[in-house]
Amino acid sequence: MAKDVLNEIAEGLNDDEVRMEYGEELAKLDFALALIRARKEQSLTQQQLAVLGVSQAYIARLESGSANPTLGKAGRILASLWRRLLLDPGHLVKAGQLQKRSKDVSPIPVSERAKPKILR
Repeated sequence: MAKDVLNEIAEGLNDDEVRMEYGEELAKLDFALALIRARKEQSLTQQQLAVLGVSQAYIARLESGSANPTLGKAGRILASLWRRLLLDPGHLVKAGQLQKRSKDVSPIPVSERAKPKILR
């Protein structure tokens, strides 16, 4: 069942518009995870982070992946946590490649997709 879903996603990525929207959502979610990790490493609540220049509601939207910050805004927020954003562009997996992979993989492998990294 999971393999069918993954193949369906991978097939959808053949459509340029679907692939671009998928990449946009992944970028927002990757940033959300990086922000959550950086905030928790500093033992800060969303409200405490909000004191540094943005509202708690905006932090919540960022961490849920529903906000779409500019790169500049993302950089400012991470800098307030003494972090920076590094991008490592990877490759999307094509439908035919899923048969060669384990049944429990994401259509975009963690080792190959763009991953925001935070540095101390």
